[in-house]
Amino acid sequence: MKIPYLLILVLVITAVFFIVPYYLTDRFRKNKVSKYIPPMLSLISILILYIKSTFFKIGYSVIVDIVFMTSFAISLVILLLIALSFKFKKY
Repeated sequence: MKIPYLLILVLVITAVFFIVPYYLTDRFRKNKVSKYIPPMLSLISILILYIKSTFFKIGYSVIVDIVFMTSFAISLVILLLIALSFKFKKY
């Protein structure tokens, strides 16, 4: 029962982290590095959650942080695959 909610969460994170930079950078055309902005945002989110769960422990909040880090990690892999597909799409 919890798997569909986690899948929806991963899809929402991936969509938001992809769509916002995609339209802000004119569909990744201006700069070749801009297609790697969404995976970088996901990686930064993982690092922030890791620091929070390591130094600021309050009750069961660490479990929630681990769940979010896992969903951001899945999103990171998906976004890297999308960025690589944009890179090799021209060839």
